[in-house]
Amino acid sequence: MSINPFAPAAPVHRAPAAAPPQAPLPSAASQLRIISPEEAKAEALDFYRHGLGNGETTHWPCLNEYWTWMRKEITCITGYPNHGKSRFIHHAMLIKSAFDGWKFAVYVPENESDFYVEMAQMLVGRTANIKFADRRMSEQQLEQAIDWLAAHFFVVIAPEGATPKQLLDSFEQLHEARGLDGVLIDPWNQLMHSFQSREDIYLSEQYSMLKRFAIRLNLALVMTAHPAGSVKDKNGKLVVPDAYSISGGKMTNNKFDNVMATFRPAFPDPAVELWVHKIKKQGRVGKPGQLNLTYDLSQSRYFPEIGDAQHPLETVSFNAPGAVPAINDFPASQFDTDPAATRKGPAPF
Repeated sequence: MSINPFAPAAPVHRAPAAAPPQAPLPSAASQLRIISPEEAKAEALDFYRHGLGNGETTHWPCLNEYWTWMRKEITCITGYPNHGKSRFIHHAMLIKSAFDGWKFAVYVPENESDFYVEMAQMLVGRTANIKFADRRMSEQQLEQAIDWLAAHFFVVIAPEGATPKQLLDSFEQLHEARGLDGVLIDPWNQLMHSFQSREDIYLSEQYSMLKRFAIRLNLALVMTAHPAGSVKDKNGKLVVPDAYSISGGKMTNNKFDNVMATFRPAFPDPAVELWVHKIKKQGRVGKPGQLNLTYDLSQSRYFPEIGDAQHPLETVSFNAPGAVPAINDFPASQFDTDPAATRKGPAPF
């Protein structure tokens, strides 16, 4: 048998080459999704029919016009020392908690030791100070107030050198245990901030982290921040601080949903101006503008210069002068302009 070495070889059937393995999507991209038409329509109808997506009432009509509580949003409040930024937001938190049962985790390193006493004075509308016997609350009132406050406000004491991320981790653990509605960082500059790059890049990353935290846990997050320094006009008078008064202010204005400032134009006069500089969702949360308030030291409460002569917390039964402390539910708010708002549960007064 002869073999022709030049004859064409018989065809060889080979399996097709396997496609190269597809590179896995980056972790961030793998989590991307598109909102479906059904989901978009459902959210739109909830907003149309029920107002879902509007801010929640503060139970203080004069404030509702400018700012309301909105879950998943971050709010920054600035102001010079002793101009009332901390006391103002504590006041707003207390009213919200009293009427809707909201629970807050608070980081208040400048005010840890007397936070509960000051909040009790605000809640009762009387002092706990032995120096002022004529307008002093009873010991029973103080005990009841502290018991209620301790069930709604959780003071987080962070170790020296705690970072924003470490504080948020503590907040999240508390949220899992207690079920929070809001958190307060008061103030921002008491946390440890270390960055190798530019300050604006660092702040952009940190503020984005705050926003993601609020969205993921469905919380309202409020932060206070001191101005970088005092700014005066040509006549030597302090000017109203805004987002740009804070160190890295451009990022504050870019990243926060809402920016407000407290300002005392005739310090130490008790007149306080609340300047609402930025509201991202105008028409849903509030609007920019100015609200004039007066701080009543004897009651530890703010009152508007015009309107709302009675304070919302006066509906707490034992706050009436001479009233006997009693376990009772809060009555329906007479100050609530939102008929759809409901309370989560009773208060023990």
